Amino acid sequence: MRLLPKIALLLAVALVSVNAYPGHRWKHCQSAHFTLSYNETTAHLAKQALGIAEEIYATFRQRFGWKIDYRVSIALRDDGDYSNGAAYTLSPLVTIDCRKTKFDWRGETAWLRTALSHELAHHFTLKAMRIPLPIHVSIGTASQGLLTSTSAGIMHNPLPMWFVEGVAQWGSLEFRADTFDVYREMLLRDAWKSGRILTLKEMARFDGTSREYELVYNQGFDFLLFLRGRKPAGSLDSLCAWVMERGFKNGFRRWCGKSIEDAYASWRAFLDNRFDAFPVEPLAAQPLFGNRGALTYESSSPDNGTTVVANWAHDYPVFDLYRKDASGLLKRVVKDVGPWCVHDPFNGEAFFARKVYNYRAGAVQNDIYSIDVSGRARRHTRNARSMVYDAKNGLLAYGAYENGTTSIRIKKGESTSNVISFGPDTALYSLALWDQALIATLAPGSHLSLVRIEDGVATDLWPERKCDIFDGIPWNG
Repeated sequence: MRLLPKIALLLAVALVSVNAYPGHRWKHCQSAHFTLSYNETTAHLAKQALGIAEEIYATFRQRFGWKIDYRVSIALRDDGDYSNGAAYTLSPLVTIDCRKTKFDWRGETAWLRTALSHELAHHFTLKAMRIPLPIHVSIGTASQGLLTSTSAGIMHNPLPMWFVEGVAQWGSLEFRADTFDVYREMLLRDAWKSGRILTLKEMARFDGTSREYELVYNQGFDFLLFLRGRKPAGSLDSLCAWVMERGFKNGFRRWCGKSIEDAYASWRAFLDNRFDAFPVEPLAAQPLFGNRGALTYESSSPDNGTTVVANWAHDYPVFDLYRKDASGLLKRVVKDVGPWCVHDPFNGEAFFARKVYNYRAGAVQNDIYSIDVSGRARRHTRNARSMVYDAKNGLLAYGAYENGTTSIRIKKGESTSNVISFGPDTALYSLALWDQALIATLAPGSHLSLVRIEDGVATDLWPERKCDIFDGIPWNG
């Protein structure tokens, strides 16, 4: 065996400006403070995004005094079936995954405004708290054609994740994009009630299920809002300035007037007073599949427990499809499926989504499959990027997505027809077949509506409603 050690030492400095995602498929436009990169899938958002970015910069400069003498690069992507974003520590670069999809732990917002303000808040706050002098060391070995590598880095002023994400949400709040909404409040209260509030150490990193990941955001946001409300003179810019000057712990103490540990203890006591006033109603229902552990759960069972989608083989959100065999035991029949499953009693098929590599887009995206009672699977869509669907009497209704447009389609046999389409501001979150119509949950902007779709027209069923409507189940009773 032969080992070939390789050691590389890299000193990097912050870049003045970059053209994000150069290439023949990407186009670029500029404003006073930003360079925006987009392609054919996000061209419809370019002008809007550039305008929002300048609004954010104006707000941050007015509220916090932050300013830049370079252009920040923003890349708009739309090749993934998720909503996300990223801000890069070493470069003035922000990327946004533009497809609007459902957040399990948060309410609806205007996605582009929220994502841009959050990621640009990352850029400005990290710039205000860190000196850009990173050192990166990587060590690689090669043996019999196999490569392995290990890397480590040194960064000025390391910061815990709850703080990094908390100040970004605070910045987005100042832009009136993000809020600590009732869904976040519900998650925090549930964590308090069940004894699953993260400790300071646990808040410092991402670990566990999507619930624990979200609690890092959630607790960091609420903790900082708690401190802000009790320190009128303290602002986000002064917090960042003290952290830059004295390091995280000493800078936090100077801004807050107490140690981070004492501040956390005060916040926990505040949560006790805040949530103890609410009565806890016992849940009369019993788990359909028993208690399988704190980190495992079932996400869908359309036929009273015969078929179920669950993460039982994992302790994180990767789901498998289970079905009862002749002896009544649940057995895994399909690995790595989407969290939603529907059942068509007409032919006994169970429909589910799987991630498939789309060679045209160069990305992994969702398509619909089914499995029949004999265990035979078949694929129903190609490059549809479908996340919601329903099946009844041999019909398959599903949402398809391309270049910001969401379409609802119906497939019967090998024939597919388009029912209705919506623009980039409207997301489709649920879909159900009902006689000659469809029932759908739409997110047009920052709220959820239940609509009936018939003859190509969508009608809001409760336009006067005062709440979000998550789903609708047709019932002829």
